[in-house]
Amino acid sequence: MMKRIPILLFLLPLLAVECEEDDPVAPIDQLPPETRTGEYTFGCLVNGEAFVPESTRDITAIYQGGVLQMGADAKINNAVEGFSISLRDSLLGTQNYILDSRQKGVEFISSTCRYEYKGLVEGVLTITRFDNIDFIVSGTFKFTTVTQDCDTIRVTDGRFDIPYIP
Repeated sequence: MMKRIPILLFLLPLLAVECEEDDPVAPIDQLPPETRTGEYTFGCLVNGEAFVPESTRDITAIYQGGVLQMGADAKINNAVEGFSISLRDSLLGTQNYILDSRQKGVEFISSTCRYEYKGLVEGVLTITRFDNIDFIVSGTFKFTTVTQDCDTIRVTDGRFDIPYIP
């Protein structure tokens, strides 16, 4: 009986370590939910990696003079990256807006490259709520952008629910 106790004592820590392991959270599950109530959220996948600002200080939205500008910063792979979305159309409520390099576009700044409006390949911004009384803009987005000597950036599953500055 005494010989079995040391073996069991040796195995117990191994069992405890195995029980403590958690499955990693999938990038899509790290994004905030899609809401339309001014929750001050922003998130998307950038080439499959979660892009989620750490606090509301890292998220902005302004709608003035018929131009909507939104932006956010977040850490991806221990580097701060950020982007802005600009829509130079008067918002006509809930609808899809094609992002292009002329009047509507995106700018993405990574730790190694800067992707500007002119490199936008394709994209869409869908406004699901535009409230000019409570000053809330909500919606979804996706786009692809390229720049010379850098990898193509594919942003998918984007969502935002932001009180904006009028």
